[in-house]
Amino acid sequence: MNTPPPDPLASARTVVVGGCDLNGTFRAKQAPAAGFAAAPPSVAFSDGIWAMDFEDALQPPPPGFPYWFPSWEDGYGDVLAVPDMATLRTVPWRPETAVVLGDFVFPDGRPVEISPREVLRRAIERLAARGFRLHVAPEFEFVLLRETEATLAQKGYRGIEALSPIGQSYGAARASADSEVLEAMRAALEEMGIATETWYPEGAPGQYEINLAPTDPLAAADAAFLFKQAVKEIAAARGLAASFMSRIGNGPGSGLHVHQSLRDESGADRCADPEATDGLSTPFRRVIGGQLASLRELSLLLLPTANDYKRSVENSAAGTTVTWGVDNKAVSLRLLPRGNGGFRVEHRVAGAGANVYLVLAALVAGAAHGLEREIEPPPAYDGNPYADPAAEPLPRSLEAAIDAFETSEVARDLLGAQFAAHYAATRRWEAERQNEHVSDWELRRYLLRT
Repeated sequence: MNTPPPDPLASARTVVVGGCDLNGTFRAKQAPAAGFAAAPPSVAFSDGIWAMDFEDALQPPPPGFPYWFPSWEDGYGDVLAVPDMATLRTVPWRPETAVVLGDFVFPDGRPVEISPREVLRRAIERLAARGFRLHVAPEFEFVLLRETEATLAQKGYRGIEALSPIGQSYGAARASADSEVLEAMRAALEEMGIATETWYPEGAPGQYEINLAPTDPLAAADAAFLFKQAVKEIAAARGLAASFMSRIGNGPGSGLHVHQSLRDESGADRCADPEATDGLSTPFRRVIGGQLASLRELSLLLLPTANDYKRSVENSAAGTTVTWGVDNKAVSLRLLPRGNGGFRVEHRVAGAGANVYLVLAALVAGAAHGLEREIEPPPAYDGNPYADPAAEPLPRSLEAAIDAFETSEVARDLLGAQFAAHYAATRRWEAERQNEHVSDWELRRYLLRT
C-alpha cells in the first residue's frame, strides 16, 4: 500500500508544489514550509504549461480549434495548483524538503479538464458509477547511464555509456554490482511511503525494472509519477542519468506494464467466478473486453512519442496486437492465474516514458467501456501473434495512432471531447517536429547514395 509517512512537514523548510503536464513532466515551484500545514497555498502557474512540448516550445492553437487552448492572444494567464495534502511526502535526497502534488484549476475554481490527474479522476468516477474499481500495480523498466545532462550535450547524444556494459536479465551479479544506487532509490521510495515489491536487472546494458505495490489508480499514478522523479533525481545526485525512453539503442526497450484486478465497492476481489467455464467473472471478462475494444483508439495515450514505436515491434515482448491470452508475454493483455483460484491481468503495451496518469486513465476508461456496453472479449489467444497476420495490429506509428485517436468517438466519450482534441493536437505537433528532424541514420544511408 502506498501511504505517505506521517508529518513530512516536521523538519521541512521547503515544499515542492506542482503536478504532471500532458507530456508527463513534473512542473513545480518551491514554497516555504512555514505555515504550509495550516493553510496550504494554491500556487500559480502560467497556463502555457498546457501548450509546452518536451523542449518547452510553446505550441500555438491549431487553426479553428474549438476549445480553450493557451495562446499569446489570451496572454498566457495563470492556472492554480491546489495542493492535495494526501500526497504530501518527504524528499529524502533533499534535506529539509517535502513535496506535494496539486490539482490544477482556473482562478474561478473550475478544474483544468485536460490535466492528466483530472482526466484519470473522471475515468475512476465513471467506473465507480458501475459499482467497480480497478486495483493496479505499475512496473517500470528504465536505463541507468554513466552520463549527465552536460556530458550528453557535449557528445551530441552519441556514444551514450550505460551504467553496465552488458545486460543480464535477472542477473544477481549485475544487481550486486549496482546495488548502491538501486538500494538508495528503494530506501528513498520507502521513506516516501511508496511501496516496492521487487527490483532486478533487465536485458539491456544498464537496464533495471522496479515493481510498485498495488493500490487504487489515483494513488498508484501519484506514486508512480513521484517514483520516476525520484529515480531521475537520485541518479543525477550520483553523477548518473536515468532514462525511461522506450528504446535507446538496439537492445530491448523499456516498458510500463500495469497489473490489474477488479474490485467492487466493498473492496472485494471480483475477478473470479468458480462456476464459469474459464473461471472468470462476467464483470472481469467485460473489463478485458472493454480494454481490448478501446485499445487501438486509445493507444496514443500508451505510446505518445515517435520513439515508442521503435520498441513496439515484433518479438519485443511488447503488446502490438489487439489480443489477450493466458500467461503469454506476446499478447497485449496477459491473464495471470493466481494460486488461490483468482486472476489478474497484465497490460503490456505502454512505453516506460508514457504519462502514467493517462496510461491508467486509458485502462480505467476501457474497463468502464466494457461494463457499460457489456463487451465480451474474443477467445483468448494461444500462440505467437507477432507471426500471425490475422492478429489485429495496433497503430505502427505515431501518426497512425493520432489518426485513430483523433477520429475516435470512444475517446471523446470516455475521456471528454476537450481533452481528446487538445491531446491529439499536442501529439500532432510532436509528430511534425519529428518529421522535421534529419537523423544520423538518414545521413549515413542517403547522403551519398541518392
